[in-house]
Amino acid sequence: MFIDLMFIAAIIIFLKFLDSYLTIWAYNNYKHYARRSIVLESYEANPRWQKDVEHGFKDWRHFSFMAFLIVLLSALYFYSGSDFWYDFFSGFSLFLYLAINFEHLTHMREMEQVAGRVKGKIFYSLDYYFSTAAHNYVKLSAVLLFSWIVTQNDVLLGGIFGPLFIAALIKARWKVYSSEEK
Repeated sequence: MFIDLMFIAAIIIFLKFLDSYLTIWAYNNYKHYARRSIVLESYEANPRWQKDVEHGFKDWRHFSFMAFLIVLLSALYFYSGSDFWYDFFSGFSLFLYLAINFEHLTHMREMEQVAGRVKGKIFYSLDYYFSTAAHNYVKLSAVLLFSWIVTQNDVLLGGIFGPLFIAALIKARWKVYSSEEK
């Protein structure tokens, strides 16, 4: 087993809390500084979570997927006869949350740069967000694919699918959004 269970569980928990913190911090930065230059159709793309973000709290149900992954990793660690599935889902979990946090940091950087360099206002639609975010996650998966080809590491193989999973969720939400617009 490439990564110890307690270590990977601690990292995943940390990354999930960081995801919540960065979401709320970025929203507050947008609300206080970037709103003068950037107009967002909606800060949070998932309508079920918009009110949570706007009120500065992410409901504990947001942590249910993280808990599921930790339970799955624990079962694979203790009961699997093979290291492959444990390493695969460790990489999936790790790179899923790393990708989400990198996306938050990218948004914060964009808001900071645009707010200081643009005269007037820029309108970001959810359609633009969905397309750019999905492409960013697919690009990260491509980098991980090439890394896996070189190393043949099972953690990296699972890591390829973490960002792809997010891109698939974005695509599904994008289809719902597009059908609601019609």
